[in-house]
Amino acid sequence: MAKKLISVSEIEPGMVLTEPVKNRNGQILLNTGIFLEEKHKILLKTWGIGKLSVKSDGDENSSSAVGFPEEKMLALKNRLNWQPRNYQENELIELALIYIESEKV
Repeated sequence: MAKKLISVSEIEPGMVLTEPVKNRNGQILLNTGIFLEEKHKILLKTWGIGKLSVKSDGDENSSSAVGFPEEKMLALKNRLNWQPRNYQENELIELALIYIESEKV
């Protein structure tokens, strides 16, 4: 499943969450698979959430830019109990995976 990171203001009714939305304490606010509605924009902004991951219908590859499977990315995000909110934070996740893979050799 292809996914993309969007800002809360880009939410359109019918979009589907591909990762749970968590607050700063790691509590799940909205779980994976929820169909977003207009009301979620207000709730997410109230909770201070800036970005979220939704299902993409495009031709995007489900692997990260450096070729790591989606499962490894998700496992690391869950291990860190942290969801990236922007492109730079997503890059940090990918760098962590590169480091972990280099340590295994």
